Amino acid sequence: MKTLKLLIPLFLIFVTGCSNIFIADNTVLTINDENENIAIIDSINFKQPGKVCSKTKENKLLSINKTNNLYSIDMYDPVNSTLVNLTTTENRIFDVQAAQDGFFYTRNNISDPSNILISWSSYDKTKERTITNQADSVDDTIYAYDGDKVIFINNGNELIFSDSSGKRKSYTLSFPIDVRKIKWSSKNSTGFIIGRELEEDEFNLYEIILSDNDSVSINTIANNVMDMDLNKNDELVYLEQTSSKTIAYIINNFETVNKIPLFSENIIDNITFDVDNKGIIYSVQNSTGIRSNLWYFDKKNQKKTQLTSSIRLISSIFSTKANQIIYSISQQSYIENNSLIESNNYITNLIYSIK
Repeated sequence: MKTLKLLIPLFLIFVTGCSNIFIADNTVLTINDENENIAIIDSINFKQPGKVCSKTKENKLLSINKTNNLYSIDMYDPVNSTLVNLTTTENRIFDVQAAQDGFFYTRNNISDPSNILISWSSYDKTKERTITNQADSVDDTIYAYDGDKVIFINNGNELIFSDSSGKRKSYTLSFPIDVRKIKWSSKNSTGFIIGRELEEDEFNLYEIILSDNDSVSINTIANNVMDMDLNKNDELVYLEQTSSKTIAYIINNFETVNKIPLFSENIIDNITFDVDNKGIIYSVQNSTGIRSNLWYFDKKNQKKTQLTSSIRLISSIFSTKANQIIYSISQQSYIENNSLIESNNYITNLIYSIK
């Protein structure tokens, strides 16, 4: 009977699209009777709008939001639960990455909406400049590193390293690539890309290596990869989807690329290291494929703990301190006056405890 009681509210939540009608904010609804490791939610806040995209050195979050026809970049402070606007524009914003004294972001070209440009801005909004030009054809996914640098793909097969002034270095890849995610390790002069060759359906994980003779090589590590994360200890974790399950692997040596399996679930679509690198946080899709549950994996004792009930996760997961994560969800609400279903994105700040 216990299983039946759980299925009924889950079904109603899916139909209505509202995240918190039947689930209290400070509880976690188990997804099966056998799961004994459930986190305790100490506090949860999901009132601020936006989709979180990157984290500053001070553990503040940069987010993107759209209101009417305007796009904005905001900074969310999890300590005070405050949201400060950094820039607002009519041009569509695709990605934003935090740097030391400012941030990089990708946006539509005002004179050519099909063209994407990369801009840099100081946090106090006193300085801003575009570091690409109209002849560039930039991918909308970027990655900021080393305080003042950004890496991106240009013209389909050019790997570009640039600083905030636009000074760049270009490497030609052996094939055109459509990028979903980029990470870069300056310590090892090695990067990782989740991407796909043009006209291919499957996204793969590629290792990018810069050699001493100023050339670049690209090696396939895994096929059908869903997500990845790189921590400050130069460990890479990634998700590989097989025909029957998703397997999480970790690589802790970039020279040997020894892939160590950690755990598996039916479908995992998001993964990140926690801030102290003791654990891994990931999302497991429900059978509908619309909602997912967040889980924590302890690297030392191999223990899994469920952190949340079903949510509509729309962003990566960011760990800001021990037992605290920030992510964005989509909530749908029924507007009685005009009989519409309205979708809103909210930044969620979750603090939890694990027994």
